[in-house]
Amino acid sequence: MIETIQHGSLKWQHITNPTEKDYAFLMDTYHFHPLDIEDCHETNHRPKIDEYDDYYFLILHFPYFDKAKKFVRISEVKLFWGKDFVITIGKAH
Repeated sequence: MIETIQHGSLKWQHITNPTEKDYAFLMDTYHFHPLDIEDCHETNHRPKIDEYDDYYFLILHFPYFDKAKKFVRISEVKLFWGKDFVITIGKAH
């Protein structure tokens, strides 16, 4: 599911639990590097940033509290950032 917020020329799209259709959309629309899309398929990466001529790709980790197990866990968020867009990818907890 892709949620979109637009403010002026800036568009923020958030994808929760992405599907292959969502990844195809990103490749076809934004032409992101295939290795970045591959990184989006997997979890448990180290935080990183890749810099390209027209966008950045980041993998970030954030702590969250798992109420059911009463334990602090790590949530991984992938982020594409360009001149007029921000795309975040994450999983629902």
